[in-house]
Amino acid sequence: MRIYTAMLALLLPAAMLPIFGRAAAAQDVAKAEIALTYTWDHTNGPPQGCACFSLNGGSAVLAYGLTRSFSVVAEAGAATNGNVHSTGKGITISDYLGGLRYTPRGHAGVKPYGQLLLGTAHASGALAPSQIGAGSDTSFAMSAGGGVDFIVSRHFAIRALQADYLLTLLPNGTNNRQNNFRLSTGLVFRFGK
Repeated sequence: MRIYTAMLALLLPAAMLPIFGRAAAAQDVAKAEIALTYTWDHTNGPPQGCACFSLNGGSAVLAYGLTRSFSVVAEAGAATNGNVHSTGKGITISDYLGGLRYTPRGHAGVKPYGQLLLGTAHASGALAPSQIGAGSDTSFAMSAGGGVDFIVSRHFAIRALQADYLLTLLPNGTNNRQNNFRLSTGLVFRFGK
């Protein structure tokens, strides 16, 4: 049931696009953007196979255009699950990433993009991996993926969908590697030209 709720939350903004009227022209390129997104993260946090579970959270993303196609991106996000596998124990995973985004030119009102971000991930909570027994740890993180924004006006867009593979290297007693699949949707505020 939770996966269907998450998918509905991701698809709802795209279904609402006709309400917002005519999209902006392709020549309307913002110099900077701030996106606030809802994030659904599916992870194989515990070792021994999948033992997968989902987390819900959000992120704030700042993108600054270097050229019409390339931007530098900084992202901070967090997702949590307070009752993993009905154990009564929870985990929160935060990520702090930065890197480059590529946006192809020539898509009127629609802005697809791909990006590669590097940084750190931090886990905390009762189920957080720890090398020192403190219930938290920090590791390398890498995200690769892309998405599509629908431009509503010169200063506003809807992030219809962003899909990313997020790798974290938090200690887990087996291979110290978590493969996360992340979906995001939200609002984008655009500045400058």
